[in-house]
This record gives sequence, C-alpha cells and structure tokens, in this order.
Amino acid sequence: MRAEAEPWWRQAEADLETARLNLQLNRWYVVAYFAQQAVEKGLKALYVDSRGVLPPRTHHLDELGAQVGTPLTLEPDLDLLEPMVATSRYPDSTAGVAPVDVFSESAARQAHEAADRIVIWLGRQLGVS
Repeated sequence: MRAEAEPWWRQAEADLETARLNLQLNRWYVVAYFAQQAVEKGLKALYVDSRGVLPPRTHHLDELGAQVGTPLTLEPDLDLLEPMVATSRYPDSTAGVAPVDVFSESAARQAHEAADRIVIWLGRQLGVS
C-alpha cells in the first residue's frame, strides 16, 4: 500500500471498530454513521493507492466504488450505506425526526455487516487482510 493511502485505511479500520463498539452500547445511529464512514474512507484508501492522488471530496459510495472497481456483489451494500451519512447526522427538518429516532437495532446491524463485507474486500485489494 502506498504511504499516502495508509492514513485513510487506518481511519477506515478505526471507524469500523467504532461502529462495532457502538453496537454494544445500543447507539444505532452512531453505528450507521461510522459504518458508512468506514466504507467511504476505505474506498478512498484504495483510490489513493491505485491512482496516487487524493480522492474526490464526496460521500457518494456508489461513485467511489465505481472508480475503484468494487464488484457487483457489493453494490447492494454500497446502496444500503449510501444515505446513512446524512440520515445519521442531521435531523430531518421536513419530518421532524432526529437521527437517534431513525435507526433500529436491525438497521444498525445490517449497516455494520455491509460495511464489514466491503472493508474485508478493500483490505484484500490493499494487501492488508
């Protein structure tokens, strides 16, 4: 792995661990947020590693995934996680719902499992897992 990609990867791993730990604390919205962030930063690590330049400033996992060649089998996971960056951070002003009230245990577990599958694949691409 390129040295420039390593901080992105370390943060991706830390974010996935944060998601896992928050499962134990029943902080479902935090799990969703950090699951999405782990994947975003992992995709950016692979982008940096494969291209040698900084990744685009985006939260769009589908775009990042396409740019690094994420397999079709992981597209449902990317699609699941895609909206979580906004949904888990900001109250929905039109519906008047806070993130803490949006996510269930089931949704949080699905997000964590999706992130775990993608991060495992990314680690293989980066030669670290």
